[in-house]
Order: sequence, then C-alpha cells, then structure tokens
Amino acid sequence: MPFPDAEFSGCAAFTMLHHVHSPALQDKLLREVWRVLKPEGAFVGCDSLQSVFMRVLHLGDTFVPICPDTFGARLEEAGFKVIELEKGPSAFRFYALKPERIPLCPVQIAPNNPKETHTPGGNTE
Repeated sequence: MPFPDAEFSGCAAFTMLHHVHSPALQDKLLREVWRVLKPEGAFVGCDSLQSVFMRVLHLGDTFVPICPDTFGARLEEAGFKVIELEKGPSAFRFYALKPERIPLCPVQIAPNNPKETHTPGGNTE
C-alpha cells in the first residue's frame, strides 16, 4: 500500500479478503495493514464462508475463502493481537489490534557502570 508506516488508527475489510488471489497474498495484505496501522490501531472485518452458493456467485471471479479456524493464527503471524473472532452460519467477523511496541532488551543508562541498567517497567539495578 502506498502509505507511510503507522499512518492510520484503523482499517476495515468487509467481505473482500476472499477476492485476494491466494493465501500468500492474503497474508501479505495482513502484514501491510499491520504496517500502516499506528500502535493500538484496530483492524476489523468480516467475510463470507465457503459454500456452494458463494462458489456459484463467484463463477468467473476470484474466490479464495478464508478459513476462520486458522485466520486468528494468520492475524497473529502478521503481528496482530486477536481480540475477537466469531464464526456464524455463513460468515465470520474479526477484531484485532496492533499492539504497542515494547523494547525487547534493557537500555543501558550508565555506560561507565555496567551493573547499572534500566529495564522498561522495572527498577534500576
């Protein structure tokens, strides 16, 4: 997507993910949504479940159905925290957040004293 990183506070995908041409491209789209969302940004959406009706409706069109049983793991793999994923008789819906970034390692605050470090959320040793 031609947008800067962390540009938007939310994104919605309503009955369109199944039009993306492959699961790999769907996963790429999920990663791009994660990239353009601000920390704590919401990603919400819904999509149809696979059925004979949906197959017939999409004759001559792209139909790569999303399996809701594995979609939560795919969102998590893209970096999201899944808040809700609900499957109904003919569709599913989801609500996920881009988590806040947390430093993964201690930050040295006194380079002359190797014993003195600061751990985010912790005390100085």
